[in-house]
Amino acid sequence: METQKTCPACHAADVHTEAEYGTFATLACGQCGHMLLQRPIAPTQPDDYIVADDAALRRMLKSTRDKEFDLCIGMVKQHVHGGQWLDIGCSFGWFLDRIRAGGYESFGIEPSPTAFDFASRSSPGRVLNGEFPEALATAQGFPAQFSVLSAMDVLEHIPDPSAFLGAARDALAPGGALLLKVPSNDGILFRLTSQLSSPKRHATLGRLWQVDFNYPHWHYYCQESIRRMVENHGFRIVAQRSIPFSFLSTAHDRVRNYDGKHEPLLGRVAKTVAAYLLISLSYLVRRFDNVIVVATPNAMAPAASASSTTNRPTELS
Repeated sequence: METQKTCPACHAADVHTEAEYGTFATLACGQCGHMLLQRPIAPTQPDDYIVADDAALRRMLKSTRDKEFDLCIGMVKQHVHGGQWLDIGCSFGWFLDRIRAGGYESFGIEPSPTAFDFASRSSPGRVLNGEFPEALATAQGFPAQFSVLSAMDVLEHIPDPSAFLGAARDALAPGGALLLKVPSNDGILFRLTSQLSSPKRHATLGRLWQVDFNYPHWHYYCQESIRRMVENHGFRIVAQRSIPFSFLSTAHDRVRNYDGKHEPLLGRVAKTVAAYLLISLSYLVRRFDNVIVVATPNAMAPAASASSTTNRPTELS
């Protein structure tokens, strides 16, 4: 596989192949720690959510997501107290509900027709089916600019995030804020899985990278690489923190089987115990699986280009 030479986060010409797993390879930047995925282009179904079951996802993910959402809204409120909030890649619309409850006027964009259908039921007239920023050009009843833009578990799915961040900056009203949540390659789950993976045994690592999805994780960020990428695109970070893949209070839900199959009691107990141990260990060694950033446009930086970009559905789990 041909190796990318320049890091998309810090622009250093220090990207090397970290490991090869047959069907895919992982790359790493020696300067900022950013990681990238290389795999054959193999999309088949343009809508990954077509196989999604909203009820099953709610049972498995919503308790964790709601805690993440409330944490993120609290971080944003320190800088923007109200106004119009656009969630890019809004998936089933769960975050839109929390945004409204937090005192903001919520809008969403979701490229997946399946997820859009769910989101538009709870937010009629406030969700666009399409890509950011193209969908905004013909939107009826949407603001020209927003007080807050969020992209939760989205930026890692975009092969080239530069145009996305430029468009986000242009879509923010003066005094606005950008909220990002991305997976971290510094997390205990990612590091442990990487250490245990080999060219012959890499199913779990492949699932973390979502290699077999149409829109995989093209990037795995870390605190340093997301900071550099955001600052290189005309933003100033005003808040940043890391969180585990789940919380102790939601671990039981998080390890449910997505497909809803009845697994043996011993298997459920073992998975739950393992999750609690990993979460506890992540707090002990301070290595968390997600990074949250709140940033505001840097008035001293030149305006970024809002050229075309492609948003991708947020991850199913």
